[in-house]
Amino acid sequence: MSDQDNNRYLVPLDLSRCSAELVQHAAAEAAAAGAGLVLLHVGSVPGTVSARAVVSTPGGPRDVGSLMHDDGLRRLEPYIRQAGAQGVEATPMVALGEPAAQILAAAGEVGARRIIMGTHGRQGLSRLMLGSVAERVSRRAEVPVQTLRTRRKPDCDARSCSWCAVSQSDAQQQVLAEAEG
Repeated sequence: MSDQDNNRYLVPLDLSRCSAELVQHAAAEAAAAGAGLVLLHVGSVPGTVSARAVVSTPGGPRDVGSLMHDDGLRRLEPYIRQAGAQGVEATPMVALGEPAAQILAAAGEVGARRIIMGTHGRQGLSRLMLGSVAERVSRRAEVPVQTLRTRRKPDCDARSCSWCAVSQSDAQQQVLAEAEG
C-alpha cells in the first residue's frame, strides 16, 4: 500500500468543460501533499427508467446501471491522464444516484481525507430551485471540503453549466431515447 492509498482526496466531477480546471487544481494540491486522487462521477438515471432496466446495445443486452457505469469510467479516462501528467495517481469511481448523497458515501468508502469540488456560485432563484450540491456536501461531510469556484463558460456542455447539472453522456442519451421510443 502506497502513501497515496492512505492519503486520498475525493474529486467529484460533472464531466463538463469545467472539470479539467478542477482536476488541474486538485492534482496540484494532491502533489503538494503527496496524496492521490479519486475522481468521482455521479450519474443520474432518468426518473422514468430503472437502473436495472435492460437495453439493447451493439454488444448485446445490458442493464442501464452497468452501461452508465462503464460510460462514466470511459469519460473519466482523460482526467486520470491529466492528473498523471501532473505526477498524481488518480483512480476513477462512478456512482449512480443523488449527487450529494453519493459524494458523501464515496468519501467514506475510499477514506478520503479531503473533498475538492467545483461550484459555479449559483445565486437567487436558480440556487433556491436547484440547491447547491457543494453546500449540502460541505454541511454534512466528515472531512474538510474545499470548493473551487469555476468560471462559467457560456458554451459549456453541461445542461446549465453548473455543478449540480449532470451532463448527459452518450449512454444516458441512449437510455432516454429507448425509454421514450
